[in-house]
Amino acid sequence: MKKFYITVCLLLLTACSYDTIASIKSETLSETKEAKDAAIEEKAEPAVIAEGKEKMDTVTLKEESLFKFEVKDGSYDYNVFVYAKNAEKKDVFYSGHYAFYLAEKDSTVAYKQNVLKDEEILTFKTGNDEQIYPLKLGKKTIFAVAEQIDQVHSQFLFAGIDNGELKLISNGEIESLNDITIRNINQKYLQTIKRDSSSDTIYFTTWGLNEETLKLVEQDQETITDEEKVDFWLESLNEKNAFYYPFKDLELNADLLAKAKQGIPVGSPYPLGTNIQEIKKAEPYYMREGVKEEGPYVMYPEITYYYNAEDSKVTAAEIPGERLRTSLTEAEKIFKQFGETLKNETGTSIYLNTEKYQIEAVADHDDKVKLLRLKRR
Repeated sequence: MKKFYITVCLLLLTACSYDTIASIKSETLSETKEAKDAAIEEKAEPAVIAEGKEKMDTVTLKEESLFKFEVKDGSYDYNVFVYAKNAEKKDVFYSGHYAFYLAEKDSTVAYKQNVLKDEEILTFKTGNDEQIYPLKLGKKTIFAVAEQIDQVHSQFLFAGIDNGELKLISNGEIESLNDITIRNINQKYLQTIKRDSSSDTIYFTTWGLNEETLKLVEQDQETITDEEKVDFWLESLNEKNAFYYPFKDLELNADLLAKAKQGIPVGSPYPLGTNIQEIKKAEPYYMREGVKEEGPYVMYPEITYYYNAEDSKVTAAEIPGERLRTSLTEAEKIFKQFGETLKNETGTSIYLNTEKYQIEAVADHDDKVKLLRLKRR
């Protein structure tokens, strides 16, 4: 009788297991179907809108276009051409009524896009690839079209692919330097640079893209008037396209300080103790390296690492105050959530000591935090 009960229980358990497995399989199949349906629905939208647009064969465009690009936007791959039927070459310049043409990749037909004015003649310098170029922002690809307005600046038209056609994002309202390309920061932000030649002042403006409205949104702006600092940044930005001016992308809060207490610098994935060679290998585009009073260092736009010369381990890290845009008074309020804080004699620095590390905020005489430092005690 006992064996009979055991057998019945085993049969019931087996039945329950089959029900559970069947349920899991059903849910998985349902999720897979939903994903496939979403992909099919997205693909149901035409890759390129043809209605009301002039068409042209891509064979001619591939041979005769002044600019040609292969880009991805959403789930589609595209060929983008910049072409003028009446293009004229004069010495080192091309001029004509240029237009964008958009085609799904490998298609035999492209369609003219209405983002450049038909009546406007555009002039491009031979071999200058920085007059029209694509920029990736999130899932979107946008195109920058530069038109020189004086010896120093160009005004930029921006257009982006949206629902099968190129749409205007901005029409010349944004200006930037001729000799320094617009910065594309981590495929999330753009940064433009303007200069007032009469005062040697430079202006950095950082932009994000609202993908819903397809509009550029100003994120941050900084003005530099110090001549030495101006020279440093212009020289650095001319050196590598990967360099940019630090901008507000962090909030000094309890979460960031909690990480700092564990030896993880604010705004960095590398904890103190990481070998500096590992960081340089993973992040090869550093701006400067050398030796300061604090020791040997490697400087990036967004952070500076100090390390021990003997074992190459990072001992301290500093982030520029531009990333925080906060005051020493506000920083002190956050610091006090974690314990007693100390101030230096001039009142321009506050310290928070933990078991292994020291967190320091350093301000200028206007109370504005100019750097945040984490170091071993």
